[in-house]
Amino acid sequence: MKRIRKTMAWIAGMGLAALMSCAQPSTKEATPAAAYDINLDSAYQAFPQVEVVDYIPLETSDSSLIAGLTKVIAHDDMIYVWDRIQKKVLLFGKDGRYAGGIHRVGQGPGEYTEPFDMDVDAAGNVYVYDWNTQSLIKYADGDVSRPEVMKIGEYCMDVAVTDGYVYLGNIVREGVPAISLAAWDRRTHELKVLEENTLPEAAALPYEGQYIFRSDSLLAFSERFRPDLLRLTEGEGQAFVSFRSRKLPTDDKVRTLAAADPMAQMQARMQYIMGVSACYETPEYIWLAFSSVPKIHCLIRKADGNIAWTDKTVQGLPSANVCAVLGNHFVASFTPSDKSKEAAMAATTNPDLQKKLEGLTEESNPVLVVFDVK
Repeated sequence: MKRIRKTMAWIAGMGLAALMSCAQPSTKEATPAAAYDINLDSAYQAFPQVEVVDYIPLETSDSSLIAGLTKVIAHDDMIYVWDRIQKKVLLFGKDGRYAGGIHRVGQGPGEYTEPFDMDVDAAGNVYVYDWNTQSLIKYADGDVSRPEVMKIGEYCMDVAVTDGYVYLGNIVREGVPAISLAAWDRRTHELKVLEENTLPEAAALPYEGQYIFRSDSLLAFSERFRPDLLRLTEGEGQAFVSFRSRKLPTDDKVRTLAAADPMAQMQARMQYIMGVSACYETPEYIWLAFSSVPKIHCLIRKADGNIAWTDKTVQGLPSANVCAVLGNHFVASFTPSDKSKEAAMAATTNPDLQKKLEGLTEESNPVLVVFDVK
């Protein structure tokens, strides 16, 4: 119990933003075998426009109300929204209509008390990771009547599930973020450490984001203040993308900022790249976004490796929050305030798409933007 209290005290001290920030080592060199190398200090490359394919206003009702959109996963004909504030997984159809949810707070079989993350595997099974019990709960096809509990035995903050492995991001031991990435074998129940955390001090720096990103064809992992992104496959992390920039702070600078006052930490967001906030792949492109002010977007064309990046507003995209892949399209999201709704309506000349936004208010659920690269 003392260990649990110590760990939870650390979390309470960090707050929600820092809770999602457990930073990882920056001492490793960029892996030379990475398929793509990005220099964010070079001159801008022409960033293409995007074309809005669809708007999907997520249905708003007492049952489907979203307090905080933490994660979006699109699989087959369903859209899964993780609302960590309400401890809910909400299911929507591709038309945005509410299709049910998972809200199993409690201490009974198949229930959770402090869920930190969720995932959806290739078969459409939903998983919720419960911090308090260090367990991963599987709901087959999203059916809460058939739960299966996997005792992981680690406190972690990010999960991704494949047939053979559960990838765990940001494992906390003795109240300290100790392991950045590990793979838990679903057959043997053995844990393999893939990335140690050599920079635990960085957990004090605020950051709202995630570290494991899921597309139909890609599971990617990115550590804060590290220049590498890894493709997760077969229980390993393989070099995928490396990036370079003067805005990536050194370990010593991160430690200095971690000891600074909150105002200095917030100001650091204006000076440095704080992490990768998006990494999603379609058959043609890879979209990356970096947590900085202003936000940096990067697009990789897979056919020839051409790389474009910008820290300007992406023309034709009413929202910068790229959060998922739906089929062959990227997905972003925005909350329908008057300003954002106006920008979204201006991003398309399609009257049917514009009509979807009419009547939405600031109290409405978020809107998903399905878009292509021109």
